[in-house]
Amino acid sequence: MLQHLTGGPELVRHWEMGSGQWFTAPEHAVLTAAVEARRLGHMGAVPARLLREAAAGFMDSIARAAAGKEWFPAAISTLTTATGGPVPLIAERYARDVGDPDSYRPDDYLEQHIRRVRAHLVPPAGFWSAAAYARTADDLYALAAAAEQRRRYACAAELFEKAVESGHGRARASWAVLLETTDGRAAAEEAAAADPLAWAALAVSRESGGDVGAAFDAYRRAAESGDAWAWSAMARIREAEGNQAAADAIAAQAAAAGQTQAWRTLGRMRAAHGSSAAAAFEQAVGLVTAGGT
Repeated sequence: MLQHLTGGPELVRHWEMGSGQWFTAPEHAVLTAAVEARRLGHMGAVPARLLREAAAGFMDSIARAAAGKEWFPAAISTLTTATGGPVPLIAERYARDVGDPDSYRPDDYLEQHIRRVRAHLVPPAGFWSAAAYARTADDLYALAAAAEQRRRYACAAELFEKAVESGHGRARASWAVLLETTDGRAAAEEAAAADPLAWAALAVSRESGGDVGAAFDAYRRAAESGDAWAWSAMARIREAEGNQAAADAIAAQAAAAGQTQAWRTLGRMRAAHGSSAAAAFEQAVGLVTAGGT
């Protein structure tokens, strides 16, 4: 009821009229781009640079030619000015000091409507290029994942890389797995660098694809980079191959690094074999007693 009383449906009606009607083509494009950015993962208000670059992709060639040099500030000025109802676009400032707006968020009621209308649509190529101007590493990662889901793989790779540069903890793993699919193993391993999470992600991806040998190598790199669970995966693979001696050697190597999980994994795998399972669990118990993990 409150949304109806404050003019939300009227904003929806104006947007539904399309560009060049109530909203000019630049205004309609800016509003649509702002909602798309948030729909596809940008959590907060959308940075002005992202909005400007993305909005151009929501205008056709005629509208872009007719927009004029000051199209963006003119559109922002109109969209953030109240005319007897709610403003379509709410101006915010992300920077901590006082100054001009640097970010914009669409009206909630209008945003929910546009989200529903465009739920199954993919934004134009210009949107994904503009996504590089996302505010935070989390925003970059979310937009990269959205690009990958929509098979915009080149854009996704660039955004994952940007998220890595911005310090996102899981972006390198997603980037490496994507590159293995699109650019090959060498590119993926270069992207993984010395990140244990990235190597573990590559290992899981390779194992699920049936390449157990390559998965084992990736688990080994993950273990060498500090991933404790990778030891267990290597032991499990060797045990599944029937090479108990190799599995025991890996578990012993893990134990030397202070990790007991590999012995516990072998104990569970050998549960039907009585004494060999007991021996594996005894190794794990002894390590825990000695202060391992």
